[in-house]
Amino acid sequence: MTKYEMGRRWEWKTRKHFEKLGYYVIRSAGSKGLADLIALRMEVGNLDINEKPTTRIEVCLIQCKAHKGKKPPELSMEQIKLKKLADWLGMGARAIWALKVGKKEDYIYL
Repeated sequence: MTKYEMGRRWEWKTRKHFEKLGYYVIRSAGSKGLADLIALRMEVGNLDINEKPTTRIEVCLIQCKAHKGKKPPELSMEQIKLKKLADWLGMGARAIWALKVGKKEDYIYL
């Protein structure tokens, strides 16, 4: 399996994970940008018939990294840039590092 195939497979698995949590997920294939996936979820609150409902949109910027048994550096410049982009977006946007090292999978909220 090539590095591209391994990375794409991890992106698809991460996408399915967030879809199961109720997110609408957009994959930016081959973008080489900061986020491989953008996950969106709308939460509607205050459904009282006499009052206006409240809505909140949750935005997650997700970078997927798959490594064959090698542990990546603790905090990379790429992670810092992803976090800064999420902070710049505001709206409570979150930066998530989807990491697969060997068989271990982890989602790190930056």
